[in-house]
Amino acid sequence: MSVAVGDVFALWPGWNRISGSLPMQNSVATVDDETEKVCVVLQAPKTGLIQYVGLGVGAVTHPTANIDVRLEAITTSTGNPTGTLFDTNTNWSGSFSSGTYDIIRFGPLTSNASVSQGDIFAIVYEPPANPDAGDVDFAGAQDAAYGFPYAKFYNGASWVTTNQTIAVCLWYTDGYVTIPSVPQMGKIGNRSWNNSDTYDHVGMEMKSNVACEVVGMWAWLDMNGNDTVFKLISGTDTVERSCTLEADYVSGAPANNLAYGYFSSPFTMQADTLYKFVGYTAENTDISLVAHNTSFTGDISSETDKQASNNWFYDMDFVEGELTTPAWREFAGAANYKALIGPIVRSIG
Repeated sequence: MSVAVGDVFALWPGWNRISGSLPMQNSVATVDDETEKVCVVLQAPKTGLIQYVGLGVGAVTHPTANIDVRLEAITTSTGNPTGTLFDTNTNWSGSFSSGTYDIIRFGPLTSNASVSQGDIFAIVYEPPANPDAGDVDFAGAQDAAYGFPYAKFYNGASWVTTNQTIAVCLWYTDGYVTIPSVPQMGKIGNRSWNNSDTYDHVGMEMKSNVACEVVGMWAWLDMNGNDTVFKLISGTDTVERSCTLEADYVSGAPANNLAYGYFSSPFTMQADTLYKFVGYTAENTDISLVAHNTSFTGDISSETDKQASNNWFYDMDFVEGELTTPAWREFAGAANYKALIGPIVRSIG
């Protein structure tokens, strides 16, 4: 049985909700006094054991002060953290090195948090007793604001709602989980290419853990006046579906725009099968694809080149290649970048 994705087609993974002009921004909230705190209130996306929690950190200016990051219960009448841990020892204590981050910084909980899908809790940052040596700027997507999940700031007397959402991510014992509608991105980058380049097809390869009916593709890109072809590729060089974006039909201001096109017929992605979603132009002048940096730092080994699996997609890599001489590879020099390109899904299952 297939399940329709809402009343309209869904553009997955959910990166399309981030504009190509919205970098991660510092000072969504700043803690610079020992009486202050910040938190993100969210809902467990699935049942399991949360092993690590991550918060978007913009910049840090006190290198040695110990901090406390806590998974706390929520007061249902106010939506504020209670000050009580959600589960036994669901906090981690450590320190942030001084410097500029613009990333999601992870830390390991002392004990895994056992959660059920739908549980509401808060990730709370508590400063050390001597933060006056500096401060921590928390980061989220610039100009992004969401009703839920939401961030709050404790000003020393009470919790107040912020007008932006701090980036946050969870690591369950079975892998990353992103939180819908909360920014996961870091720094913005661009990849430009054209038909004369050695690698003239650029995009993302990924798998889905369920079968998906794909009806088209989307991307954040600058077509630069060129007709651009979206291609869904299986294996090394089998073009399963394609569609052409006519340059005359795309706005040129600003240069980077969300564009999408539909195939002439749907294609069913098989579960746990690698597919590529790429862009191509027959012209010799560059088109450009926007990407975001998913670099994380923390206490998890080998996390720096992984992207939290958005929804049901996983095993995602920014790739480039050439169909006439198949030579696909991860995009050189940007292992942490994930291109803003992907399928339009009509149904799953």
